[in-house]
Amino acid sequence: MLDSLAQARELASQALGISQDIKYWFGVGVAQQTLGRIAQSEGSLADAERFLHEAQQTFATIQCRYWVARNHLDQAALAHAQGNPEAAANHLQEAKAVFTALQLPKYIKLTENIASEYRVPLAKE
Repeated sequence: MLDSLAQARELASQALGISQDIKYWFGVGVAQQTLGRIAQSEGSLADAERFLHEAQQTFATIQCRYWVARNHLDQAALAHAQGNPEAAANHLQEAKAVFTALQLPKYIKLTENIASEYRVPLAKE
């Protein structure tokens, strides 16, 4: 699996560079998010946090609310892996709020299931 992760990291890094060169900001965000997921899989939690934070900023800048919320799910998973239930709950709450505003019941339920799995509370709406 390590070879697959290394290959995925290389491809995502190339995609990030190309997307930055052509100013394709959605592609930049997706590549950053992917690099964050890969870093977390490799156990590089500091790198994962940096990439996911950068992805969050990119998606917010281009006002891509769905991807902001999806990235919050990844940030919640990272916070959970870091043993930080408060941060996980905050990211899940943010994700749920966006999914609710976008009227995406499938993703609202997904977020609630993740909160239950992580044993963190979500505010009632």
